[in-house]
Amino acid sequence: METKFKNITDTEQELTISYSKSEIQPILDKALSNVAKNIRLDGFRAGKAPIHLIKKMYGQSIEYDEFSKLAEKSIPEVLQKNKLFVVSQPHLHKLEKVDDGLEIVVHYHYIPDFELKDYKSLVVDEPVHRVTDSEIDEIIDNMVYSSNNFESVDEVIDKNCNVYVEILKDDVKTEENKELEDKEQSSEENKTESMPVLLRDKRLSSKFTDLFLNKKVDEIFEYSIKDLYDDIEIPTDQDNKVTKLKITKIDKIIPQEINEEFILKYSNNKFTNLEDLKEDIGFEIQNNWDKKSRSIVEDNIVNKLISLHEIKIPDFTILEQAKKMFDEDKKNNRNGNESFDDELVKKFYIETAQKVIKWELIRDKIIEIEKIEVEDHDIDEFIEKYKFYESLDRDLVKQTILENKQIINTIMVQKVMNFLIDFSTTNEVEFSEKDKAMSIYNDDDFEQEEMFDADEEFIDETEFDDEFFEDEDFDDEDLDEEYDDDEEYEEEDDEEYDDDDEEEYDEDDDEASSK
Repeated sequence: METKFKNITDTEQELTISYSKSEIQPILDKALSNVAKNIRLDGFRAGKAPIHLIKKMYGQSIEYDEFSKLAEKSIPEVLQKNKLFVVSQPHLHKLEKVDDGLEIVVHYHYIPDFELKDYKSLVVDEPVHRVTDSEIDEIIDNMVYSSNNFESVDEVIDKNCNVYVEILKDDVKTEENKELEDKEQSSEENKTESMPVLLRDKRLSSKFTDLFLNKKVDEIFEYSIKDLYDDIEIPTDQDNKVTKLKITKIDKIIPQEINEEFILKYSNNKFTNLEDLKEDIGFEIQNNWDKKSRSIVEDNIVNKLISLHEIKIPDFTILEQAKKMFDEDKKNNRNGNESFDDELVKKFYIETAQKVIKWELIRDKIIEIEKIEVEDHDIDEFIEKYKFYESLDRDLVKQTILENKQIINTIMVQKVMNFLIDFSTTNEVEFSEKDKAMSIYNDDDFEQEEMFDADEEFIDETEFDDEFFEDEDFDDEDLDEEYDDDEEYEEEDDEEYDDDDEEEYDEDDDEASSK
């Protein structure tokens, strides 16, 4: 058997497998002999018909069956032997006798191998922050104003208020929508409900919450989309769009008194002294800053490694992964009413998917080279980290974890990152204003640890279908069948490849690249 590989594009390849006559003849002779044992021809006893008659009548069918079995067996073996990362089901383009031998030609999409660059000498920025007294005081202040006691007032004097507003519709109405609106207003259940705006909410733009200062009940005012964001440019076609709000109610928050009862409540009965509570809060805030710093360092390492490696990935593989990630976010209500058909949404998920796939490929190479494995002490550390395991049988928990691919992958990802950080050089820098603006501490989650978010395996090597040739009416002139792999990649049928014409092949599924 001889094999030959030929690149069609950066991510598509042609494989030719050739068998000589001496290799295929014994296979055909054996198959013919086995068939002859069970065939009855007129004038001959069962199994006694002459071989040349059986060959004349059934030879072509027997050849096709045996060639199909041979291709079905040899294609996966060759691809696996050469360690090719195939991401689509191979498409059979040729299966025929040539010069009394056999030639098999298949096309497939794959991720070409790449050389791993130096990953032990990375230099990355590490943001550092030390908790200040003002941060701790802000948390205490938030606790004080987390009261459920309110006083109804007529004017917004400061931001320690919850303001209820109605969104007013445009005054310009057509006869049609005026009639519809009149019907809606006549029904109590369709009347517009006031929405609360919590002016102390740090997630709201200060430009937006400032608009409410000194406003009174029943007062109407406008805001534009640019008021919803601090220091961000808004497309000119949107920054003039305005929305009218009417204030229907103003509740001023009555602050809680800082006393022993207050301290016990917010320390989960651990402290009675304000200084002890502040010290504990400071520790929690610092812990969150440190976690945020670690996360940014990890991102910096991943981005650095991705920038060092040029990895070719089929467009349809990226698109499929992007859609999978979008659907997962949709399932978990993380992308609201967004549509994957939206150009900006699709662009974001495609870029993210490309990054995720490249990082996984690089990470797997590091795991292979460094022989990184999940060991007993890794399982023990994982169990100790998550307290809900403590009440369960230790051996049973260990066994369950070992059988859980998602958890094992989570542990492995963390081991790789620990390894990379140990070998990296970090430059201490200040947190960016953007990172500072993002919430790193939520008093609603005081002393609560987040559950782990297991990193999924994003791409698996294709498992080839058992049967490559489903069309019993095999036609040598029409070999371009479509095969869907386990991930249900939808690909267009390839045209028959002609060596003489050197015809250029277009990569299947150009949708991602066109975007």
